[in-house]
Amino acid sequence: MPTIRDEGKIYTAAKEGKVPFISAEDIAGVAYRGLVDEKSHDCDHVIVGPENLTYGQLAETLTSVLGRPIEHVNYTEDQVRERLVKLGLNEGYAKMLSALDTSVSQGKEELHNDVVEKVTGRRPLTFKEFAEKSRDVWQKA
Repeated sequence: MPTIRDEGKIYTAAKEGKVPFISAEDIAGVAYRGLVDEKSHDCDHVIVGPENLTYGQLAETLTSVLGRPIEHVNYTEDQVRERLVKLGLNEGYAKMLSALDTSVSQGKEELHNDVVEKVTGRRPLTFKEFAEKSRDVWQKA
């Protein structure tokens, strides 16, 4: 997210809602097993991370990992939509993304399961582990 790198900010309308953040590495691990396992998984995997976190908690973790302040800025759904449109997203897509933040704020994304571990045989990365592995992405040039 360029705003983390360039501004030290995360803008959402998620308030204190929690999300089970998942790494692309863990998603790929489940997808890989689904493609190569002899026996079909014959299901839709709901792939979620190991912990439900607020964006404020993400900001705290990133502050610790990056060694500089990262802040979660609470916007309204309309403010998020307007910001996304100014960044170049079309109105419909921006509206859908900002509505997802409202869904998060209402607790609708707070999920937990053991799919990654059951399918891959290893536990999913925590956000802190992911942030430490990906720290260069958020460093200012």
